[in-house]
Amino acid sequence: MPLIMSAYVGVAERVVERVVELARPRSGRPETAPLLGAMLNRLTAARDAVRAMIDASDDLCFESSVEQASAVFSRKTNATEACLDVMRLALEAGGGASYGRAAGIEALVRDAHGALYHPLPAAQQQRFTGRVALGGAGSD
Repeated sequence: MPLIMSAYVGVAERVVERVVELARPRSGRPETAPLLGAMLNRLTAARDAVRAMIDASDDLCFESSVEQASAVFSRKTNATEACLDVMRLALEAGGGASYGRAAGIEALVRDAHGALYHPLPAAQQQRFTGRVALGGAGSD
């Protein structure tokens, strides 16, 4: 999962690069800097979640357990949500120009949504993690 989610963080990083350039002419607007700041915070959250997954994998010397799976899938959900927040904030910070193909952002936004389709989708992950926390096996 860290390898998969690293790709989506890379997409978010590319969007950030593009939207910062797109937003420069709008830098005098009072909303631009806070939007970029919020976007960068969410990028940091996505990076941190993936880094935590990598660290927990301990060079593939980790104990295979439902608790380990729960932690990985929780971080996957957090990274996905953070990447999608980056996309939303990027579109807002870039203004109308960010919606055009010339900006190169719209395809990246679409690509980032692919993270939603890797196991486990958020609702399933939250149920799984909740059941693990309650002492269940995480499944029915």
